[in-house]
Amino acid sequence: MEKNSYLRIINLRSREPMRYFYAILLLVILTHLDVNAQRVRLGERLPDVKVESEFGTRLQDTNKDFVCLVFINSHSKPCIDEVRKIDPNLLYDMDIILVTQEQPNTKDEITSRLGTSQYSIAFDIEDKTFRSFGIRYVPFCVIYKERNRRIEWFGPTDRLVSNTYCN
Repeated sequence: MEKNSYLRIINLRSREPMRYFYAILLLVILTHLDVNAQRVRLGERLPDVKVESEFGTRLQDTNKDFVCLVFINSHSKPCIDEVRKIDPNLLYDMDIILVTQEQPNTKDEITSRLGTSQYSIAFDIEDKTFRSFGIRYVPFCVIYKERNRRIEWFGPTDRLVSNTYCN
């Protein structure tokens, strides 16, 4: 009987390290997945942009010192609601460009869903812009300075007010 109890202790001890190993591995994987909701950081250069828009494929023809990219899906009611809440006075300070993965021939539909045509729409046809920014949820805003193309602010659209970016 003593021999059997000794074997049970050995078996338990040999399985225990594997349980800890798997638990730690799972924790590391889950932590790594949640860390980066989006791939943008303040002060970094703007990631690669390739869209179809009135400002060119790289958004190089904007008119103002600041540009606000608002990543949206026009079929999403929360996106439409948040875009409607954007303060129109921001248009005096920056170009606001709505970036969507929808097709360019849906521009009129998108404009009618929004109820306004005051924002420019850029179409991310090949999904390169969404991927380079790491966009995983919408709506999401990124403000950058046109001169040096450095990110000045990013976050959800409900936090977008006139003092959210640097002057």
